[in-house]
Amino acid sequence: MPPAGPGIQSSKPEKPDASLASIKGHDYYKDTFVPPSEVVTEIDARDKGTPDDWVPRHPELVRLTGRHPFNVEPPVWRIKDHGFISPNELHYVRNHGAVPRITDGASHKWKW
Repeated sequence: MPPAGPGIQSSKPEKPDASLASIKGHDYYKDTFVPPSEVVTEIDARDKGTPDDWVPRHPELVRLTGRHPFNVEPPVWRIKDHGFISPNELHYVRNHGAVPRITDGASHKWKW
C-alpha cells in the first residue's frame, strides 16, 4: 500500500487477533443477532375457501396475485427493521399451485 500523504490517514485495516486466547470462551451464538420469531397460528380470512386454507400466513405479507396461488413478499419496512436475517414467517412465498399436504409418514416415499 502506498504511504499516506500529509494529513491523510491510511485506510489499511488492522489485522484481527486470531489467537486461540482471543476466541477461547467466546459465545458466538450470544453475539449473533437472530430475529425473534412471531408464531402465526391463525388462517388468514383471505385464504378461506382456497386450496391453501390450512396454511397459517403472517397477515403483513403483501399479496401479489390476489387469493390463489399464494404469492407474497414481506413489506420492505419490516425487512429493513430486521437487517440481513429475515424471520421465517416474513420470508417471501412463490407458489404456482396449492401447497401440498405432506405428512411426516409420507416423506419416506419421495423420489428425487
